[in-house]
Amino acid sequence: DDPRQVVAEELRKAGHTVLHVRGDGGTEPHEEVAQFPDFLLREEERLRLLEKQRQAGELSRPTKSRLDRSSEAVALSLARPAEEVDAMEEIRGAANQKELVVAQRKLARYQRKADEYGAMAKKVLTSVPQWIHEDAR
Repeated sequence: DDPRQVVAEELRKAGHTVLHVRGDGGTEPHEEVAQFPDFLLREEERLRLLEKQRQAGELSRPTKSRLDRSSEAVALSLARPAEEVDAMEEIRGAANQKELVVAQRKLARYQRKADEYGAMAKKVLTSVPQWIHEDAR
């Protein structure tokens, strides 16, 4: 499962002698690969798709962390008003028991964060039942 085996195979086909270094420092000759692993066979297709997405503008370059930590970015995030989440609406939106449990945990987490960060919290709950406050503790 080593991606270097493709290079080794191409070198061997070109007439070169390829030796692999083992963990103990010894070497062993490269053996012909009958079938490459699936992740290697799909790599070229994946890279072509990535390039097409990048050219189409669907794939943006990752944001550098220094931009996220700049004083302007911090000031903008602090100046932005907190997003209000209606707790009862979230609970009503649960279609079954599993979704209800997930929603309750999410609401309790939002409440904990709101209590912890106070005015700087990114999400604030509205219409909060008492038991959500209890779960948050």
